[in-house]
Amino acid sequence: MCLVESERIARPDPRVFGYGLLVLLLGSLDPAYAQTAPNATIKPFSEAGVTISPYDSLASPTFAKFVRENPALARLVPYSAILTNSSGKNIVALTTTWTWLDAEGEPISQPFRHNSLFLGRLPIAPSNSRVLLTSANNWPEAVLAQSGFGGSGDDGVDAENFERSSAVIFELDTVIFEDGLVIGPDKSETVAFYQARKRVAEIISGAALLMLDAGRDPIGLLSEFAKYGRTRTDFVGFWYEEIATMLLRIRSSIERKELAEQLSQIPDLNHLHRNH
Repeated sequence: MCLVESERIARPDPRVFGYGLLVLLLGSLDPAYAQTAPNATIKPFSEAGVTISPYDSLASPTFAKFVRENPALARLVPYSAILTNSSGKNIVALTTTWTWLDAEGEPISQPFRHNSLFLGRLPIAPSNSRVLLTSANNWPEAVLAQSGFGGSGDDGVDAENFERSSAVIFELDTVIFEDGLVIGPDKSETVAFYQARKRVAEIISGAALLMLDAGRDPIGLLSEFAKYGRTRTDFVGFWYEEIATMLLRIRSSIERKELAEQLSQIPDLNHLHRNH
């Protein structure tokens, strides 16, 4: 789904390539150096105690140190942002979107969804914290500050796409708090995406657990679920294939049962709401 409308661009802006060279030169001296790229727009956001600001190497020594130790991120941070959560509540899911123009001047929009609603993960953005948002991953400041944390960088694909584009737009699309409050435009339909996962996880895990408890192998049923998912193009179809395939990859019936039990415990999302 396209998030921006743009005229076709016949030629790339040479300033973009000049900037990419500048980033590489400066990055070779200090990969933590970064300013927002001239072809980048970081859309401002401020609601319910959540704010977005462009990445600034001077704003957080922790982020700067992490980028310095992971030079591959140096090309991404000029297109990245810092989320500050001053809401007093944990953020358990969020979606960020990068939109750029391809070689033909056509917009490409890619949502990146992250959540801690499964497998007991830590909040995406704990209360009163900051998170570095890149297209490679989200990096909580508190986690990066822990001694011995090992990070990873981008494979360069996003950086090349961004640097070659005449325009790149970053947007915070969806935020879900632990109490169910939802903010942001949610153009990516993240709420519907995770609600579909919950419904499908209940169906598949319930059927698999019944068979496993009866001493029967659920592989045939899981294969049918995966096949059914491929016949659909909506979120429900995506999750049928994804969850069934996840369980099929596990060879041990004990481990398969453990995962099915975890899937059955994904939190209910019926309490999601917006302030009016």
